[in-house]
Amino acid sequence: MARFYGEIEGRARTKATRIGYKRIDAHIRGWDVGIYIEGGINADGKDEFKVYITKGSNDPRRKLIGIYTA
Repeated sequence: MARFYGEIEGRARTKATRIGYKRIDAHIRGWDVGIYIEGGINADGKDEFKVYITKGSNDPRRKLIGIYTA
């Protein structure tokens, strides 16, 4: 059984889904701004998500804006 599960909706009629056993990453973006999320297990064995802001498709470099842990 997967620990992480992601889904996204867009133009298609169905949702796209992905599973991750130890980690899952996503980059949702427009031309000039985006959000990159890294999901994984921290040193304490808890779920952790690191959230970054990017400059979208024009510049995928990221800046950490928050870490969220269960």
